[in-house]
Amino acid sequence: MCSRVDANSFATFTLASQLRRVGAMLRIAGVSALLLATGCLVESSGEDLTPTDMLGRICTMDLATTGSFVQSKAAPPHEDGTPYTGCWPIGTWTFSASVGMGDCQTKPTLLAQYQFKVDEMLDADGIPYQVNTYMTDPTARARVKVSQGGDGLCEGELNLFSADGKEVTILKPELYIDNHLGGSGEFQVYGSDQWLGDMQ
Repeated sequence: MCSRVDANSFATFTLASQLRRVGAMLRIAGVSALLLATGCLVESSGEDLTPTDMLGRICTMDLATTGSFVQSKAAPPHEDGTPYTGCWPIGTWTFSASVGMGDCQTKPTLLAQYQFKVDEMLDADGIPYQVNTYMTDPTARARVKVSQGGDGLCEGELNLFSADGKEVTILKPELYIDNHLGGSGEFQVYGSDQWLGDMQ
């Protein structure tokens, strides 16, 4: 004999079933979101498989730079004849670096002086382009670039890599209107070789 089920009881039963399914799905979604947010992947041994730094960085120390700039070629005037304004990096950048705060056990070995020069060259069509050269040690694994920006008129960047590529010294001297250099930098230690060749 079938018992009578009215429409309200059936609706309540159906809603309860749906809520149970939704609750289970929400629990699964919540656990998944937690795993994604924390990045925790654990082996059966319980060891955390997620590196502390996705790039493999082990530690970092802040650096500060100071020095001077000697222009080797005057900046050309604007087309309307007014004096050039903005970043004109053509010349020699000479600076030193000092160590600040950080979490590395060993302080970086810094040179007494760093120097790079920026030359203006002309291509086959007479269009100027820049050549950046690290002068302190031409055999070093180094990259140099200069761009407009930073706190000064120009911001230079010198990246130096140790022989195994695991220690990276990044120096960012900034050129000011009175030709003095100030700026910052970082010393970074990695678990793997970071040198990808000269990418200038």
